[in-house]
Amino acid sequence: MACYNIVSAETGLAIGAHNLDKIKGNVVIRKTNGHESFTPLGGKSTAVQADKYAAVDESGKIICWMEVKQSDKTKVMPGENRDILIYVQGNPVSTDEELESALNQVCQNILRFCASNATIRLV
Repeated sequence: MACYNIVSAETGLAIGAHNLDKIKGNVVIRKTNGHESFTPLGGKSTAVQADKYAAVDESGKIICWMEVKQSDKTKVMPGENRDILIYVQGNPVSTDEELESALNQVCQNILRFCASNATIRLV
């Protein structure tokens, strides 16, 4: 989705978007246990090594692995998604203001190019 990829390229921050209809419950960042599998965008299911950071929903499904590999199962498709989860991942030198600014830029891009009548909820 170009709405967040352009902001990611401009800021150097990892940004992702996921279809909320395909996510169960809350998402947490945790280390993998080595028993999970993951299907990257456009790829095939692969085993995940233990002790790698991943974003995981309440069903145990990995939606993002190693900060940059997003799941094919929760991808955002034009015209299909009403509710999406967007995250902006910082690094040790990122400020809260930089993260919030990047998220706001993504949201403004979505409003401008994709959904002029969208409602944005920050949680």
